[in-house]
Amino acid sequence: MFIGFARFERIYSLIRYRRSSCKNFGLSSFNSNFRDYNINIDIVKVSQWADCKINDIVSIEPYSDIDTIRKPPICSDLNAIKSIWVPAYEKIAIEIVCETNCEADTFHITEKTLRPMYYRRPMLVIGPINYMKRLREMGFRTFENIIPQEYDSLDGLARVDAVFTTLENLIQNKNLDNILTECNDDLEHNYRLVQKISQEHLMNSLKN
Repeated sequence: MFIGFARFERIYSLIRYRRSSCKNFGLSSFNSNFRDYNINIDIVKVSQWADCKINDIVSIEPYSDIDTIRKPPICSDLNAIKSIWVPAYEKIAIEIVCETNCEADTFHITEKTLRPMYYRRPMLVIGPINYMKRLREMGFRTFENIIPQEYDSLDGLARVDAVFTTLENLIQNKNLDNILTECNDDLEHNYRLVQKISQEHLMNSLKN
């Protein structure tokens, strides 16, 4: 799980991650610094939902398990550096994607969703309601044979809880042991579709 800006759902995702068993063998990064932020209602709501003190949240320091800590926004060219991501994804069985926009009735794909597709990894997405459904409508596959999709009917902090419950169940049931093999057809399908869309986008850009 890789976090740039500390937004509402992302702050709570970080807390859930730190409380879960996943942190013992996961990779994560948090590139925000709460000293750069004013305390706002979002952090108050998160502290209430997570049943923790505001000071426990804002005292979390920036860190990274994969590379140098970078101040947000993380530039697109840095996201594309293979020397960073190749060794990281070699260690990843599944990624928790914290999308940029989590507002209800929205659908906006960023590099956060496309990156695990490019590196052929399954994912759970913290985003708006029906995000995975809309990915499927675009032709992508969401690993339904392995990953339950019930969490996709939720948004906000409830979705974050459901994502981590889903991940913890996958770990407990040892479904992650062979997840790359079990999801291989879907992973290859998504990779080819990302490549196709990228090429079409490039060609359209050149025409314009």
